Amino acid sequence: KLEAISVMENWRSPLLGVRFSTSEGDLVLFHPDGERFIEFVEAIEQRDRALAEKERERLEKEQTQAALEEERKRNQQLRDRLIQLGIDPENLS
Repeated sequence: KLEAISVMENWRSPLLGVRFSTSEGDLVLFHPDGERFIEFVEAIEQRDRALAEKERERLEKEQTQAALEEERKRNQQLRDRLIQLGIDPENLS
């Protein structure tokens, strides 16, 4: 059953423990521990930052893997060249 709340300022939900406040005409909600709920725009910005960071990490990983593969190819070419010259790469000292 819904009941009208006459004074919303600092009203706390008995069931959820969420506190309501008005700040500069805007409704602000606070968690039971007093931390303010983030606004929708803030949530979207946080999500976008997390996605951008994840994409940056993915690209960085791809670049690292490509560099490692290039290094492996170069090492194999050098190994093959040593063998062509009659040098055993396993017995270099």
